Amino acid sequence: CPLLLDDVTVHADQDRTRRLLDTLLSVAERHQVVLFTQQEQVRQWARTSLTGPRHALHELTTLAPA
Repeated sequence: CPLLLDDVTVHADQDRTRRLLDTLLSVAERHQVVLFTQQEQVRQWARTSLTGPRHALHELTTLAPA
């Protein structure tokens, strides 16, 4: 069963965010983790930390207001 998370770090400071993301990376060794975020800090972490064939970063394009 995948773990689906939506902006779980939104109220965390930078240190807690990094530690939570590192923990999720460890969890991802055994389970699928899908994390949605709008935070640039999380995207930067993903760009540098998600390496190898088992990890992927998919950035969605922002839609223009209707």
